[in-house]
Amino acid sequence: MVIHPGSPDQATYWAFSEFASLNDARNNLRRREKTKSGDIHHVLRDGSGGAGAARETIQTLTEWIEQHPDVEAVVWTGLQSNWQEKRGCPFALQDAMNFLSALEAERDRAKAAYDRAREYMTNAPSAVDTPVRQAMRVRGWHDIQLSSTLFESTAAPPSAPESPRENG
Repeated sequence: MVIHPGSPDQATYWAFSEFASLNDARNNLRRREKTKSGDIHHVLRDGSGGAGAARETIQTLTEWIEQHPDVEAVVWTGLQSNWQEKRGCPFALQDAMNFLSALEAERDRAKAAYDRAREYMTNAPSAVDTPVRQAMRVRGWHDIQLSSTLFESTAAPPSAPESPRENG
């Protein structure tokens, strides 16, 4: 799923990075996402950073980080939508439904694309409840039940190992 300005807010899952520096965390995400550095965005507690990200995204994340005192920065992948380029029109619910319907109709000939799209849609956490996912659930694309151990309602920062204590 992507951050799409103008779309309804969605539940978002996050985790603390094991990296000590912002640069290391950004580089790790860039490598995992197989993208360029300019597609990896961040915002610091004071609202700085965020070059290339939508102003409303920066504002939302700045408000979020204020509520999480143990978080120093937020790092995310900020890919631009390629919908216009691939489909020839701006992203819209009806066109997304048309695209997925066409995949269903062609599933025997385009099985790999169909399977990838269905897996992507059904393996997202059920709390990510976008209009496209709602419409596809009506069509029978039901969410895969993900293990509850993958998600925590509140996360604590990784704890530092305790120092050994001397007896005496």
